[in-house]
Amino acid sequence: MGGRKLVGSAQVRLEGKLLQHGSILLGDDQRLLGRLVAGSRSAVADGASSTHLGAWLDPVPSLDALVETFTSAFRDTLGGDWHGASAAITLDPTLVEPLERHYCSSAWTWRR
Repeated sequence: MGGRKLVGSAQVRLEGKLLQHGSILLGDDQRLLGRLVAGSRSAVADGASSTHLGAWLDPVPSLDALVETFTSAFRDTLGGDWHGASAAITLDPTLVEPLERHYCSSAWTWRR
């Protein structure tokens, strides 16, 4: 929007199925990322290459409204069978805790 990136995404097709991962910044901007990456002087550090939804919409729609809008657009465009999911899923802590220890660690985040 306005020559700046609003959406980050990636796709992969596995076994005839499409997995879409993406993010949309609702507010703030990417300047924090530049401060977190030591010595960064990139466009990301300056916030020059990105924008956020709050810069274009006031007020920013609720999360529920955004989810419904995107779901409807994908369903209408792609067709197929769509099944809703609930955010109120209860996960077994014995499965979650080891994953959190591994993936939420500084060692994982800053690995090279």
